[in-house]
Amino acid sequence: MARKDFADKLHVHINTIGKLERGETLPDAAQLMRIAELGEHSVQWLVTGRDARMSASDEFVLVDMLDVKASAGGGSLNGDHDVIGQFAFRKAWLRSKGIAADHSKIIRARGDSMADKINDGDILLVNTAARTMQQDGIYVIELDGLDYVKLLQRDFATGGLQIISYNQAYKPQHLPPEKAAELRISGHVVWHGGEL
Repeated sequence: MARKDFADKLHVHINTIGKLERGETLPDAAQLMRIAELGEHSVQWLVTGRDARMSASDEFVLVDMLDVKASAGGGSLNGDHDVIGQFAFRKAWLRSKGIAADHSKIIRARGDSMADKINDGDILLVNTAARTMQQDGIYVIELDGLDYVKLLQRDFATGGLQIISYNQAYKPQHLPPEKAAELRISGHVVWHGGEL
């Protein structure tokens, strides 16, 4: 912007713009707010060089939401997937859960076998780095080519696994050790959210 145009927009004499540029004078509060508005920056950025938006991006990370549905029921077939959105999570919270931001993905649950804990349409934050079962918990799994979200529990008596649904209408499924070895874990579910 030309110095004359800038002075007109700030409602000051053109010589004042020169003094501001040379650091001979400082703008008053009204001028500072107008300069920020004209430059499409915040006053904080003008004064400190850091924007509130920058602070937020330092604190938060965007996690991709994929067009993947893990079945809380009879299984889902998911082929290639696309990113359909993003959710912001605090970096410190992800770290407290032991999750690296680049191993975090969001998918949806489909079906009612995990109700009332995880309901149809709920979003799931999945730690995709968890490809083995380190502890009992809710996992996204692939079995016989279909994707599920289920509670996995070790069966110490047989060396196999129990695949458990929260909905009592669905009976637990026992996998003997050889079948449990075929189970592919896509990730550990660490958080879910949905509509009330």
